Amino acid sequence: MSRLWLPKALAETMRAEARAAHPAECCGLLIGTGDPSAADGARVEEVVPAANLEASHRQDRFEIDPAIRLAVMRRLGQLDGDSGARAERSLRGPRLLGHYHSHPAGAAEPSETDRQRAEESGLVWLIIGAEGHLGAWLAEPDEAGRPSFRRLTLRLG
Repeated sequence: MSRLWLPKALAETMRAEARAAHPAECCGLLIGTGDPSAADGARVEEVVPAANLEASHRQDRFEIDPAIRLAVMRRLGQLDGDSGARAERSLRGPRLLGHYHSHPAGAAEPSETDRQRAEESGLVWLIIGAEGHLGAWLAEPDEAGRPSFRRLTLRLG
């Protein structure tokens, strides 16, 4: 099973954000190194909180401001025509690994809404459950090509 390493301080930052946003979902971006689909996994090195732009269902949905995501990707050098050298460099250095969000009244696992929105394969979805439990998931298509998730082993430390 693939792993996601998360420093305890960043886990606490996200939990505090989830408590402050309650009863709405909090959300943000995960920046780190490595490959979450590989056996040795990836390591989160930074979290970038983002306002939840979901207008009508913030208690059970989230939407990260696309401008924040683009700014982060630009800062990390991930928006430059996708040249081979740029892509290789981005796998070695810090890059956008995925995002996090909370489930204020639910478990730290993907909801049906999450499954419907997981169209971008290869992204980590870190979910903060109602009790502060954390779950890490990798978005990838199922056998029929529909959006799905694979659980990642989450290591705090």
